[in-house]
Amino acid sequence: MDLLKLLDEDQKLIVKSTEGKYLVLASAGSGKTRALTTRIAYILEQKLASPQNILAVTFTNKAANEMKERIYNLSLVLPKSMWIGTFHSICVKILVSNGSEIGIAKNFTILDEEDKMKELKKVLGKSYSQDDLYMYASFISRAKEHDLYPSSDPIKFKELGIPEEVIDIYKEYHNNIRLMNSLDFDDLIMETIRLFTIKRDLLKAYATRFKYVLMDECQDSAPSHQKLILMLSSFHN
Repeated sequence: MDLLKLLDEDQKLIVKSTEGKYLVLASAGSGKTRALTTRIAYILEQKLASPQNILAVTFTNKAANEMKERIYNLSLVLPKSMWIGTFHSICVKILVSNGSEIGIAKNFTILDEEDKMKELKKVLGKSYSQDDLYMYASFISRAKEHDLYPSSDPIKFKELGIPEEVIDIYKEYHNNIRLMNSLDFDDLIMETIRLFTIKRDLLKAYATRFKYVLMDECQDSAPSHQKLILMLSSFHN
């Protein structure tokens, strides 16, 4: 299959530039995902890496499934042989395998947004409004997106515009769901970062395994997403 025949010159350059770090900035509908998936197929075609040495992440299940389908159609390589998925699904996979290294049981449960709000309501008690609930949930998510735990320096919370009162609420919520052996969606990324920060040999093992790390729609990423990608790219040239 001629992988390049449907690409314009800029896309061909992206696909064939297989060494080093690249950031592609382009408007919606310009073919970024097509270039990214074709790049993966090209890497496989040129035998620059095996399927298990490629990590490709995006932000929604729909986008991840589309990416898998495109790569299969281009390369006929089964997507399950590659690490392709959302940030959350990739982090779940890592934590199930290695979370015990930082005290996270293999059988942890994941709180969806409804469960998260229910647990936060328990912390807030009866004297709160719906606006309060969403405000506190937003502040806690912001803290986690910046890799802040309840024990982190209060000055860092202040720098993010998070009121001091939120820290105590965050602490109780955090402790409660840990006692339940649960993580929320923000925790999945934050705890994977903590795992790699503490277990540098483990980070090196994953980072050297993934010869190619590709991220779609990076403009939508939180600081935690960017930090995780940088960690997994830290042993690359």
